[in-house]
Amino acid sequence: LPLPEQIDTNAVLVVIPTTHDVDAIHYDGEGTLLPPVIGAIAEIASRHDVSFAGKQVVVIGAGRLVGAPALLWTHEQGAHVTMITKETAAVESAAFIAAADIIISGAGHPKLLQPEHIKDGVIIFDAGTSEDGGALAGDADPACADKAALFTPVPGGIGPITIAVLLRNLIALPRQ
Repeated sequence: LPLPEQIDTNAVLVVIPTTHDVDAIHYDGEGTLLPPVIGAIAEIASRHDVSFAGKQVVVIGAGRLVGAPALLWTHEQGAHVTMITKETAAVESAAFIAAADIIISGAGHPKLLQPEHIKDGVIIFDAGTSEDGGALAGDADPACADKAALFTPVPGGIGPITIAVLLRNLIALPRQ
């Protein structure tokens, strides 16, 4: 994903049987396989002792690979979750981001998050990728790392672990 515009993405995705769904496109909070990006976030969180329980989590973007499954998964972890989309008012978005303990971003807009938008000690899982001047960039300005307790850079943060989780899912599928 994404598929070319002339192809009906939903029509393609509904025919993928769960027995072959390595991307966990059909993730609904049930089952053992996590979508690869969410599995990568879970792995990073586990290795850095990040708990989501009781935390204010902001998910930026409602896409089916990052935002939608992140909303479900973080809620399952006991977080208080707010999703921000293009339709969310700018004033509300700014307030939610400023209060967030954890931000998961998958908007695909370079440097959407700036240091002045976030509080000290925030945890940022940047899963948004796009190009900025011909270079791969994340949703969070790299300067946000100076204020964050944990910051996943783009490139080199969530992406490589996402591939590892995808392969882990591939191996796990035949056992289900």
